[in-house]
Amino acid sequence: MKLEEKIKQERTGPLIAVIGSTTPSKPYELGMGVTIGYELRKSIDPHNGSLFTGGVEGVGIDVYTGIMKYCIDQVCKPGLRLVQAQLPEDRFFVLIPEYQSIYEGRKNVGLPIPYNPPREYELLASLSTRGSLDIQRGGQDMAERREILAHVADVLIMVNGSAGTFDEGVKALGLGKPVIAMNYSGGAALLLSTLKENNFSKEFIKHLSFDQEELRLINPDLISIAHSTQEMIDCLTQYWK
Repeated sequence: MKLEEKIKQERTGPLIAVIGSTTPSKPYELGMGVTIGYELRKSIDPHNGSLFTGGVEGVGIDVYTGIMKYCIDQVCKPGLRLVQAQLPEDRFFVLIPEYQSIYEGRKNVGLPIPYNPPREYELLASLSTRGSLDIQRGGQDMAERREILAHVADVLIMVNGSAGTFDEGVKALGLGKPVIAMNYSGGAALLLSTLKENNFSKEFIKHLSFDQEELRLINPDLISIAHSTQEMIDCLTQYWK
């Protein structure tokens, strides 16, 4: 059984991936990711869905912070002590590769070491009912992990991002997966929004340093543009059916 099939069998409901930059650029700010995570966790409750990221720094940690904030807010009232057993499940996991490699300048010196998520994920997960981070490993490196993520996700939320995030979104679109671009967050999300608004015109994409043929094959109808978290939730409603 393929890894993506195994993941889908083990989890009920839609699988929503949040992809974004490890070092977000302006105008993104921490509060954006936290709010996105909070509202996504709130919205999946009636649908038994799950949320996941690629287990890297930046946007992913901010989103998980918002997810845990939502869980804590459900039981932690002013003046009351937090009781973990009463928390709702975080419904969150990370999809990470087996290894990362050490580089010397631009030369890969071939010293693969196990990839582990940033410590912030574990600290947040320690507050969950599970008490630890739900980790799913897929792919030998980040490039392979991006391929697997595109197969696993039912819907992708693109927040800010650079070339890696854009590549992740394009791979998913090539598989017919819908992507919601949070254009107000800037970066790759804004670029994807602009491409859709220009209907992926040849004149526009010829200036981009991405696979031209791959971009031309994208169906713009699979891309939704969200100018706010509420628009993101509105876009998601069509996938709950």
